[in-house]
Amino acid sequence: MKRLSVCCALLLALTWHQTNAIDVSQATIDKYTKQSSSFIVEFNTPDISQYSALTFAKAAAQTHQDYIAKLQTQGYIVQTRQNYTSTVFNGISLSVQKASMKTHGSSGIQPITFASKVSSSRSDLMDALSDPTVKAVYPVKVYQRPKIWKSDSMLPNILDAKDMTGAALVHGQLGITGKGVKVGIIDSGMDYTHPALGGCFGPGCKVAYEYDLVGDLYDGTNRPMPDGDPLDHCGIAYPSTGEGHGTHVSGIVAANDRNYNFTGVSPGVELGMWRVFGCTGGSPNDVLIQAMLMAQDAGMDIISMSLGAMSGWQEDPLAAVADRIAQKGTYVVVANGNDGSMGALLASSPGTGAHVPTPRLGPLSLADVPLVPTSANITLTNDACTGTLISSAVRGKAALIQRGGCSFADKALNAQNAGAIAAFIWNRGEDGAIAPSVDRSNVTIPVAGIDNASGLLAFQNTKMNGSTLDYVNITTSSGYIGVPIPTAGTISDFSSRGPLFELQMKPDIGGIGGSVFSTLPSYLHFYGTYSGTSMATPYITGSIALYLEATRNKTFNGTTPNASRQLYNYAIPAVRNNSVPGVLDNPTSQGAGLVHIYNAIVGQASIEPTRLSFNDSAHFIPVQNLTLTHFGAKAATYTFLHQPSMATYAYQADDVAMAEPDLEGPEQAAVNFSMKQITLLSGESANFSVTLTPPATNKTRIVYGG
Repeated sequence: MKRLSVCCALLLALTWHQTNAIDVSQATIDKYTKQSSSFIVEFNTPDISQYSALTFAKAAAQTHQDYIAKLQTQGYIVQTRQNYTSTVFNGISLSVQKASMKTHGSSGIQPITFASKVSSSRSDLMDALSDPTVKAVYPVKVYQRPKIWKSDSMLPNILDAKDMTGAALVHGQLGITGKGVKVGIIDSGMDYTHPALGGCFGPGCKVAYEYDLVGDLYDGTNRPMPDGDPLDHCGIAYPSTGEGHGTHVSGIVAANDRNYNFTGVSPGVELGMWRVFGCTGGSPNDVLIQAMLMAQDAGMDIISMSLGAMSGWQEDPLAAVADRIAQKGTYVVVANGNDGSMGALLASSPGTGAHVPTPRLGPLSLADVPLVPTSANITLTNDACTGTLISSAVRGKAALIQRGGCSFADKALNAQNAGAIAAFIWNRGEDGAIAPSVDRSNVTIPVAGIDNASGLLAFQNTKMNGSTLDYVNITTSSGYIGVPIPTAGTISDFSSRGPLFELQMKPDIGGIGGSVFSTLPSYLHFYGTYSGTSMATPYITGSIALYLEATRNKTFNGTTPNASRQLYNYAIPAVRNNSVPGVLDNPTSQGAGLVHIYNAIVGQASIEPTRLSFNDSAHFIPVQNLTLTHFGAKAATYTFLHQPSMATYAYQADDVAMAEPDLEGPEQAAVNFSMKQITLLSGESANFSVTLTPPATNKTRIVYGG
């Protein structure tokens, strides 16, 4: 008997005039965006069957030149920002401003100037931008760099995460690492000198493809300074800047540090990095579109974008480009956003798609390393705050230090000076573990947190007998101590929630994104912990890479395997709260559920569509049809069940705004299947239908699912 889950939900200038003709073709706009109007202009794409790639690019470039010339003849100064000559997106981004004339004395000099205010109407400008060759005009919009923050209450372990999602089984039992798969990451650059990321870039390196579209000093409003090197050295070149976001997400996908036995989800992939963020500020959508097209042209199998901005419309230009690239066979994985605390309907484009540095500077394994208290006094309030308080027994061992009395950095430095090879800060007397933040370059030993119960057990099993210390070993093959996270497997509160504005299902699927440990640049001490859908995105990216290697050159019933479909089919639905088992979170919070890549690879069935949206509006569609296909070698029996989820409310019933979204409504829909059970032989498919009866209460504001 086999069960396959289906996700069902309501998814988820002064006025100028001109008396003489003036030449604006050589004029420039001093301020790149702030004193001008900037737009992305998409042109109609001709029949590409009539062109080679080269001739299409030439024809597109000529269209762009003719369009700019037309604007100039109408008295506009045009600054080209980006050119797009791809069959995916044929267009140009530009800054436009009306020119005026000013005469100085009798010299006859008539320089072109910019007026301080624009009195010509917006419609005049839009009329100028319109043209028979133009398909659409979009405003240039700056996307802020992804949010990051500290995870102060817990110490994560990515190895546990890989156990939760089946990635460890894929590595160990199937021997699959993503080898031969190319992953393009669009982010803030990376520290490719990191040992876990190969230590180099270019042909033959793990990071084999790269480009910096913007430069270090770019903030989203000034002129970009592109170059071929996406190295993130912000914290070195410009102290107090840089957070290592791109390095962190790269490590989640592909890290491979044998000294620490630390790996990403798909350590065998080839990486590409297209840098779109400088050391500060954001990046506009026209730069992001260019990066996406460059990654596709470079032959990436997967494009990963841990960025976005609130937009519930699929017509957003970034979303449109991402969708077109995906339709051509490249998987595009995009963060859903970190605005969950603000309520529903807040998914991010183009997906419409905490920062705890821990020094790890040398080849050290903590397997079978003794854990030794720095003091035998369990009531000490300033443990390890001075070197004289530390037992000499810590030399060559890992120091167990009680928190309190001074900073984590002081404790770690004193333990290091006493000869300890690692420091574990014990959260004595408090619930949960801590992730100690140590940002001093002179602390070169690993520093981690340990929860109260584990610390107390270690202390009590350590016996002081004069100068002799019998110690307890902490053994771990990974080199890191894992501490259980109480919210593991549930949806992080910060994760943005769907559906889209027209009730399409978002998000699609869940990855590990809360308290994720990964690589950081050298200026941030090589490793650390972040939280956000930025972290879930590379986790899904790595999972797809594993699937692509596993199914390379395979077909299922004559069709090419589809990673997205199988990941959705075999995801594990998440509960709303671990303390209330069996009550599922809403699909508009979690999509299909938490990815389980092992099950997706070895699973023997697929179901399409992977999600159902009944459009519960004036145009409600109560019946939906699905197809189940079995491709296992032997016959199998499938049972159809409906497991309702917790409902959510899009807005409050009264006129009082919700401080936090109400995620725990009791309403449920009734779902009936046209068949309860079916047995399929290898290669057989079956069609069936689902009929839904909506909840009778709160009809106008409820989002229900299962």
